[in-house]
Amino acid sequence: MGILLLVGGLTGGTLGVRLIKFLRALGEADFVITVTYVVMLGTIGSYMFYDSLRGLRRGVEKEWRDAVGRKPSIYARLVGALPWKTEFPRSGIRLSGLMPLVLGVLVGVLAAIMGVGGGFVMVPVMVYLLRMPMHVVVGTSLFQILFTCANVTIMQSWMNHTVDFVLALLLLFGSVAGAQIGARINGQLKADQIKILLALIVLLVMVKMPLGLLLRPDILVSYGGGH
Repeated sequence: MGILLLVGGLTGGTLGVRLIKFLRALGEADFVITVTYVVMLGTIGSYMFYDSLRGLRRGVEKEWRDAVGRKPSIYARLVGALPWKTEFPRSGIRLSGLMPLVLGVLVGVLAAIMGVGGGFVMVPVMVYLLRMPMHVVVGTSLFQILFTCANVTIMQSWMNHTVDFVLALLLLFGSVAGAQIGARINGQLKADQIKILLALIVLLVMVKMPLGLLLRPDILVSYGGGH
């Protein structure tokens, strides 16, 4: 699963970087990135929050699979009709290998445009579209996004010159320390609890993005020494 997602992610990331270069030439890159953030994070965060609350109330962790088993949805029928059926023993699912490839391309494009792809995009894709169990999703998404983001970072630096290496290194040190804490916490939480925490973070980021478009610059906090 991780390899198929990675192949799609590398392809999508390459396309996404070229798209950003094209948008920068038009002078519309910042606007497109902000709108993409608001739409994607608002949709993903709202649905995850709703689904997690419902799961916590009912205490049902396999609700999606049970629902598909009782009454196949249009999405389930479309997925079932795809060729190249593949067994994924670690994830406990069987579906077309085309699914992770296509979804990997989509996430790769979004990773290049939004600068994210692990928790914000890949995790919801794997949970709700690929029907993978949450404890497998966490590690598999990190494997895929490690190489996808490395590819996007190199291309962004080479083609668009938009990488601040000093800031990136400082963030890297903090992220490494935080990842150790997060890995320990992950083992203590239920799947729905992890999803609801992620949903809250996604929604908070989503709220911040439109504020930058709607509020006057003097209302927002300035990081430029008052300029």
